[in-house]
Amino acid sequence: MSDITKATAPTSEVQIQGKTWILSPLTMRSLGQLVQWARDQIVASAKGAIRNESDLTINEKAMFVDRAYREARTITFEQLGGMNQDPEFIVRLIWLSMRIAQPKLTLDDIDQMFPLSDMEFMTEIGEKIQVLSELKDEVVAPVAGTKSHTGPAEPGKD
Repeated sequence: MSDITKATAPTSEVQIQGKTWILSPLTMRSLGQLVQWARDQIVASAKGAIRNESDLTINEKAMFVDRAYREARTITFEQLGGMNQDPEFIVRLIWLSMRIAQPKLTLDDIDQMFPLSDMEFMTEIGEKIQVLSELKDEVVAPVAGTKSHTGPAEPGKD
């Protein structure tokens, strides 16, 4: 992430168990990690579903898992919105956001912060992270007349 992004990206504070934590907008890397996690869940679910299916042949099981791999490859971040009621997804989303400002925070730390009865609060935090990420995109968008970070400058046009 560029220095300008770090300097201007919006953050928000949240109180959890009497302690103040900083929520940060997701980075491209954290978005990619979230998508990869979702893809892994699809494949793991398919493998788990066929594990004890004695009615299926080895070829049928292989085709089933292969189909899951193909489906998983097509998942994008935009499609993850349907997972915002999944506790494991929300814990991972919160962790990815909070570890930007608190790098020593582990996924287990986040998991222990929230009992299942706090699902509504967790969902609210997840929504706040999504808003922060959208605001970051607006704040760090290139300004007309400034150099773009999308590629090298043309020779002699610094």
